[in-house]
Amino acid sequence: MRLRRWIGFARDAAATPAGKHIAALARLGVVALVIAFLVLRLNAVGWRETLNALPESPWFYILFLGFYFSLPLFETAIYRRLWGCHGARCRCSYASACSTRRSSNIPATPICSAGRATGSAARIPRSCTR
Repeated sequence: MRLRRWIGFARDAAATPAGKHIAALARLGVVALVIAFLVLRLNAVGWRETLNALPESPWFYILFLGFYFSLPLFETAIYRRLWGCHGARCRCSYASACSTRRSSNIPATPICSAGRATGSAARIPRSCTR
């Protein structure tokens, strides 16, 4: 029971402007600590040894970039096919491309620029369901 009370207290505190500011500072602090740790470790190993350990072949970097960008490219292709939108029609934001359709018996339903209602969260871009 104490843990739930602490979690509730933390959520309430994080919802305040001061809590959001403290959370942002904490995130920056964690990043600074990680960078400091890496710099200290690289100093212990030696910067020259670290640079000498890097691959010399350009094929490594070409393949690395290919693998690095392959996941977002394939995900984009898959989700465009799932959502049924192509090209500029797939760009959807609630403010510009989504509209609200009202009927006397039907509650407001955001519509994506691809033309589908946002009833299924798995098939509609998240930006259209906000």
